[in-house]
Amino acid sequence: MKIVLSHKLLNNCEVNTFFEFITSCKENELINSVAILFIFEELFERANQENLEAYFELFSKYIDQNGLSEESAVLFSESCYSCARMCKNIIRRLSSSRDIAFKSRIQRVLSMILPMNHKFGLNR
Repeated sequence: MKIVLSHKLLNNCEVNTFFEFITSCKENELINSVAILFIFEELFERANQENLEAYFELFSKYIDQNGLSEESAVLFSESCYSCARMCKNIIRRLSSSRDIAFKSRIQRVLSMILPMNHKFGLNR
């Protein structure tokens, strides 16, 4: 499922309202949590540098409130992979010297999401 977000810049209020709607769709079982993660991934890909932090706060709030899908092992695995890929892409876009605090928040969220022995959390 590929959801394309508009190329126009959305303000944080519009994004918050959109994700409240998406969360209510999940509660009514219209979409699953993996679809929501794909929407977040699309949002992060299209976000400019100054909106990344605000969007990530929305993402971490969603994860804190809902967790990852544990409906099945396949969905949980797909959710972990999607979150890890999203976070790694955000980290790559950030400056190594200016965005240290933001990078550490991303790493903290990743450590909460991924199991201890997950391949994305290991240094190889």
